[in-house]
Amino acid sequence: MIGKLNSEFKQVPAAKLTSYTLGLIRLGLEKMQKLILTLLTALSFHAVAQDGIPIIFDTDFAMPPQDDALALMLALQSQELDVLGITTIAGNDSVERATSDVLRMLEIAKQTQIPVYVGADMPLVHEVSDFAISNYGKWYSNESPPTPPGGFAKKRAGVDSAVSFIVQTVMENPGEITIVALGPLTNIAQAIRARPEFAANVKQLVIMGGAIASLPDGGGNITPNAEFNFWVDPEAARVTLRSGIPIELSP
Repeated sequence: MIGKLNSEFKQVPAAKLTSYTLGLIRLGLEKMQKLILTLLTALSFHAVAQDGIPIIFDTDFAMPPQDDALALMLALQSQELDVLGITTIAGNDSVERATSDVLRMLEIAKQTQIPVYVGADMPLVHEVSDFAISNYGKWYSNESPPTPPGGFAKKRAGVDSAVSFIVQTVMENPGEITIVALGPLTNIAQAIRARPEFAANVKQLVIMGGAIASLPDGGGNITPNAEFNFWVDPEAARVTLRSGIPIELSP
């Protein structure tokens, strides 16, 4: 699939790719490796089912080499994971872009049978609004997403909301579903609030987020004590961490 993805990128003029990917490339291999470890955490202490561990992939997606995209590539190729659906969230960019890019990614990967559902377009709470608007202004607009490499996907997102899909899937499969959350936790917090018994029926929640304040540099990538995903929506992080869901946290 990676080879196919590379060929798709080559079909797009270099000038268009430059602005689209330059900032993403700077994320580097270290962050990609951390995402891979986050996904593998879901497998570490649990027996693998014959058809793979059923997961919901919740993400503020952008085309590779953004970190979530590389993690999704791994998940799609893993025989140990069964991706039931992908839910999108505003974070690195708008939820419109996350949805557009993940649909295109599935098309390239020939995995269009996997449904995609649109999630929250802004955080529950975000105090530093000036920073958010200047750096992530698309949170607050319906601006059209940029064209993904190779063009927009023919596949469309599902009509249900991300929260509806998450809640319904978990409640229909109590104690069986692992949620892998690689962006802000807004969708997860809304699911917890929407159905009181939801949290008790999630098998496991794997989160990439948070910071270790005792590290020499403080551990955060926004402030010394704040990591991006938790910083974007601290209220959602609070709701999720206090929900009682079994959590594997990868700061």
